[in-house]
Amino acid sequence: MRPRPWQILLFALVLALGFRLWQKNQQQPSDAASAPSPDPSPKATSAGTASSPLWRVGSSQTYLLQTRRVLHMKGRGPDTQSDDYPLSVSATLSTLVLRADPLIVTQLARLSDLRIDLSGDADAKQKLQAALSHPIVLVYEPSGKLRALRCHRDVDTVGRGFAKALFASIQYVRSPEKSPLWQSQELDATGEYEASYKETPPGLRVHKQRAKYLQARTAQGLMPIGQLGKVEGALSLDFVLDAGDDEAARIVSVEGRDNLVVDPGPDMPLVSSESTIKLVRNQSSTAEVPKDALALLDSPDYTLSPLALMDASDSDRRGDEQKVAGRSFADLLQALRDIPASDTGSQRAELQMQLSARFRLSPETPQKAAQAIAQGLPAPMAKTILGALSGAQSEKGQAALIDVLKNRKLSTDLREHAVAVLGLSEAPSDDTAQALQAAMHDADPGVRGTAALALGNVASAARQAGQLGAAETQVDQLIDLYQAAKTDGERADALEALGNTGDPRILPIIQGALASQDVEVRVSATRALRFIVAASVDALIAQVMQQDPAPTVRKAALMACSFRQLVAFFPALQKTVQSDLVPDVRQDALSLLAKMKDQPGVVQLIRTVAERDPDPQLRKNASDLLR
Repeated sequence: MRPRPWQILLFALVLALGFRLWQKNQQQPSDAASAPSPDPSPKATSAGTASSPLWRVGSSQTYLLQTRRVLHMKGRGPDTQSDDYPLSVSATLSTLVLRADPLIVTQLARLSDLRIDLSGDADAKQKLQAALSHPIVLVYEPSGKLRALRCHRDVDTVGRGFAKALFASIQYVRSPEKSPLWQSQELDATGEYEASYKETPPGLRVHKQRAKYLQARTAQGLMPIGQLGKVEGALSLDFVLDAGDDEAARIVSVEGRDNLVVDPGPDMPLVSSESTIKLVRNQSSTAEVPKDALALLDSPDYTLSPLALMDASDSDRRGDEQKVAGRSFADLLQALRDIPASDTGSQRAELQMQLSARFRLSPETPQKAAQAIAQGLPAPMAKTILGALSGAQSEKGQAALIDVLKNRKLSTDLREHAVAVLGLSEAPSDDTAQALQAAMHDADPGVRGTAALALGNVASAARQAGQLGAAETQVDQLIDLYQAAKTDGERADALEALGNTGDPRILPIIQGALASQDVEVRVSATRALRFIVAASVDALIAQVMQQDPAPTVRKAALMACSFRQLVAFFPALQKTVQSDLVPDVRQDALSLLAKMKDQPGVVQLIRTVAERDPDPQLRKNASDLLR
């Protein structure tokens, strides 16, 4: 289903706020939208290895901030008007590193001495002032790439949009190879874009530009720009950097502008904006992190706001209403029953999306869905509904999945499916984590294994959200599961679950498992390396790729490579594609090399494979890559 134009209107705060104001001016009474339905911390550590920057826990910076954004909205048609919505914000920005490890850095940000100038809506100005008065938790990769925010539950969509736009606009992603020229794929309030950096000797000044947008942020996640409309514009920032080794104190100042043009399609207004930002540091220090600040990381009052997703809004609600087209849960259930046997899956997929929309619109329907499954729906229908409950990404949907999981009268297949999709929750509730922990002791071995894998996903989501206390508890349970395993099969399954967490603490366990005599244990241990951010992991994967006697283990190492920066593996990939005795292993190496054809020596290496590999199919595949 092609995304509707409304999905891209809330790219940033400016767009979100402006759309609300534009609606006030343009909306006719007959077009009024319906109202929405009611709806002890571990010790901090420092991150820093030979390949990653050092973020000093307790490092505190204070900046003077000035930003101005002007939104232009131009209606379609001869009688529509154009409107401008300026927004100016000045404040003192204070940051404090709360926790840091080789995978995730959490930083507390506070805006004080706020001065907001917003024309057109006094109520909106008051709400934004109140929203920005709450502390915000920023979740970074150690490289400086911003992944998500954790905001107080009282901060509305507009407030979250502004915070995303602000902090994304000043992110500085360091060079992975200490090169004076580098590129990075980053997220901002609009979507994913390609950024280029240029360092001015002696390296204390850096110019950043946005080359192009790759994907746009929607309620369903990131989608290619071409599927949504036209997004154009230019970002230009100049950073002045500190020469020290503390990544948290890297930025001394930043100044620049961002221009954006969004054309959502003929039935929506043309949107453009111009923004300027200036940030100047006036203080830098290091102190012990206060306990009340650490408590925000696991506070139930703070919820995750990923950069890759739009936050819920009235526009999202209208989009869901368009999807369901007035059909009730009963109507959609009947449509599922009526799917012809000849359907290739497209109708079922469409109905699953519509069911997810209905579950978001009507908080009571997820429970009805769980009851319908309990009453004995055919398995294909039940699995479609389970997928829709997961796709709704709501606490009510998670609660319904938990009910299905706990229903021992249902088949093992359905309960396993409920566990699996429950583990896909992007913001898992406490009840979800507890249900998965309990399911790890289920009488059914299939449910137990799937629950462990799902808990690994939940631990990763918690870590990405900055909930490190919860994540560590869940990882500890999976470590206990591994240590209690009595067979190689059980150990392999536990390693798969641990691998989903990406937690660096599991590395010693994996290193031990790589010495196992059992091939499947080594396969699972190798795959478990793919998400771990640590200086030694790349070398370990390369070693397994070249030295393990089992082809399946070497293929697992190549799979793990695909989740990491491929440039670091070029020597190992070169050796594998030239000398591994198994054609399937060489083919996997060739496929990875194809993804880095712009790197020096790669094209020549592929040409060598095309000319000299002993396997005719592999020679043909290499030749095709060259063409």
